Amino acid sequence: MLKVFIESALVKLAFDEACTFYERLLKLAPSAMHHYEFADLLHSLGEEGRAMGHYQEALELYRKLSKRNPRVYKPYIAATLNQLGLIFQKNGKIDSAQRYYSGALKIYRQLAKYLPREYQPNVAMVLNNLGNLYNDVNDHKRTKQYYSEALRLYRQLARQAPHVYQPHLASALNNVAIQLKKEDRLEEAKRYYEEALEIKRNLSQENPQAYLPSIALTLNNLAILLKKMGQLQQARGYYEQSLQIKRKLALQKPLVYLPSIAITLNNLGALLMKTDELAAAQAHYEEAIGIYRELVTQRPESYRPAIAMLLINLALLYRRSSTGTRIAPRHKLYNRPSQKA
Repeated sequence: MLKVFIESALVKLAFDEACTFYERLLKLAPSAMHHYEFADLLHSLGEEGRAMGHYQEALELYRKLSKRNPRVYKPYIAATLNQLGLIFQKNGKIDSAQRYYSGALKIYRQLAKYLPREYQPNVAMVLNNLGNLYNDVNDHKRTKQYYSEALRLYRQLARQAPHVYQPHLASALNNVAIQLKKEDRLEEAKRYYEEALEIKRNLSQENPQAYLPSIALTLNNLAILLKKMGQLQQARGYYEQSLQIKRKLALQKPLVYLPSIAITLNNLGALLMKTDELAAAQAHYEEAIGIYRELVTQRPESYRPAIAMLLINLALLYRRSSTGTRIAPRHKLYNRPSQKA
């Protein structure tokens, strides 16, 4: 009955109620699975400290069970190790995270030898997590090592089941591109970004709402890269495509996408400064300032520095301008929606 109550509470998004029922369940039946499921819920709610305790309880119980039946329980051990790695990473405990991830990877590699279709996705997932971990500490060599191996696996998996693994492949391509950019291997980075972009565009044909935000991000990344390579007109095209998508998304979720629009407007303004299109640059800067002035009323500590930065950019633009004459912004992004009773 408690399991039924938990499911009902989760459907209603009554998370406190679900936690109370889990605590009662664990008093009656403190199984590894119940500890793991409760830990997952706590982790999703951001309660990492409590989640860690229940993951560790689950891990200890799974290890005992695995002594009698390793084929059944080793996958559960690996899954729990991976979850603990995520929590330690989030808390900045890099050595502990690395130890737990490595333990999970070792088990998944062993399992993948016998059941590759079932466990290769798990191997790729943990490799990606290790890449993220080393990226956090700027260990570029090991970051690239793990990202590259994850990419190879996701390519294989995407050939076998494209609808399932193409999103993972696009993400892996993006990760490798970021590392190549850090190494100044810009042409290679561009190729990986472009491949990721093509995959996301194909995926968006069936589910545009799911992939448009990711397409906008990749377009922005490509624009930044191309600007660094001196290919300013192509960079401008990608910025403008990214901006167009973000404007559409902002119509439905303005508070989510308006800050990103302002950042892209600033980036476009800086690029137009480099091509001496000062009037257009000014229009972009001023629109970005207008957005931040709308947002600053809600989170002043976050957006006042952005306004100050843009005002400095405008001042630099006026210094370069031969006349210093201001122009009106070319377009207005949005009007603040009216409040309904």
